[in-house]
Amino acid sequence: MRPLLRLTVVWALAANAVQAGPTADDILRLYGEQYGSVAYKGAEWIQDRQADGQPVAVRAEVRQKTGRDYSAISRGPGPYVGAITADDGQRCVIYLPNERRAYLYPSRAAEARSRRRQEMELLRDKYDRRLLGQEQIAKRACHRIRMTPKVAGLPEVEVWIDTQQYVALRQIVTSRGKVARQSYFYHITYNPELSDEQFRVALPAGTSSITVPTGEGAQRAEPVRYQSLRDLWTKANLRAMLPRYLPTGFKADGYHLQVPFPGGLFRRRLMIKYVSGANVLMLNMGAGLLGRGSDAGSEPPTEPTAVKPGVLFWTKHDIRLLLIGPRDLASDELKKVADSVDWAEGKSGTRTGCLLEEDSGLTATLRF
Repeated sequence: MRPLLRLTVVWALAANAVQAGPTADDILRLYGEQYGSVAYKGAEWIQDRQADGQPVAVRAEVRQKTGRDYSAISRGPGPYVGAITADDGQRCVIYLPNERRAYLYPSRAAEARSRRRQEMELLRDKYDRRLLGQEQIAKRACHRIRMTPKVAGLPEVEVWIDTQQYVALRQIVTSRGKVARQSYFYHITYNPELSDEQFRVALPAGTSSITVPTGEGAQRAEPVRYQSLRDLWTKANLRAMLPRYLPTGFKADGYHLQVPFPGGLFRRRLMIKYVSGANVLMLNMGAGLLGRGSDAGSEPPTEPTAVKPGVLFWTKHDIRLLLIGPRDLASDELKKVADSVDWAEGKSGTRTGCLLEEDSGLTATLRF
């Protein structure tokens, strides 16, 4: 065969091989179809942001099989060590040993696949998908896919999906140039022997069990109340932003940490409460790099903005803030309170329990 003809044949074969390979959409479709149905156990590193906007990093021992999942934090900041989220197909339990509380929810594992398929539909509508090649995660070959938003305000997502089992072994979510959350597996074993008992939690004596209402009722579930900034820091690993100015007569009435939600253990909202007789002034703090609900694709205001009478919303230091005042408080007074909000002095110290090191490649390691 002549050299030119031989080279043409090689190019043609290479082109056919590329065309025969999976696309990003093919891989994401298989990922959605397999989600929640692959049995595995392993160890996962997770970084997420708390209500004070700071990243918290933990190591979790995880296991999953169809209709059931389990995650127990083995390393990380003190308040999180020993926390368990377990779904046995009947109910989902979040157990927090530092609070001596167990939060009970209806099971979510059985509906995991349908929820993930809905998310895949969102990705197709609002994201461009690109397959970047293959990389090794937890000694497994993975497809690396980058998803770039078409809509301003949405985060960029990168995911590494096992080429054989179609389980996501690494994920990075970046918003406004900062890592909002990420995770990766240290190791993973597929199709292990997992009994149903391994997806239940044996609650220690003295644990309070709280059944959290579903829907909007969940917002009214009893929060955890901390008396002081010191308690909030040492027992919950959280800093607080406070108003420097308060209307006459208002006094602090504690720091209230919202109940944890399945899939949102670290993103609990912090509420700082002030009272004057029957009047209540409430400042809510929440991680601000990722929006929630219908505002997830919009840029939040950076100055206190009225969203309804007596309610101001804005972001500061990558934290979403909501200030709610009594009905008879003048709007200019409420605005004055909002403008004075900033970190409580002396409460921005170094975190204890772990050190997070990040490099320019958005990878991270956890040292204990």
